[in-house]
Amino acid sequence: MEANSVVLTTDSERFKVHVIENGVTTERQFQVRAFAASWAEGQSLRLGVHVVHEGSSAKDPRVPVPSGCLSRP
Repeated sequence: MEANSVVLTTDSERFKVHVIENGVTTERQFQVRAFAASWAEGQSLRLGVHVVHEGSSAKDPRVPVPSGCLSRP
């Protein structure tokens, strides 16, 4: 069985959050990075894991995410 995880990926048009929980993968897509980051952080808190960021080719200039807002000590 796969370990629980939360992965935030980006491509040229979308921000995607992949959640693996008890071996089941769920994906949600967002147009705004801040919304994706917020949902990913909530899922990571619920599952007790860190958000993994993959890819950074897309940027959303409308809603920047401050550095460090998704990391936990």
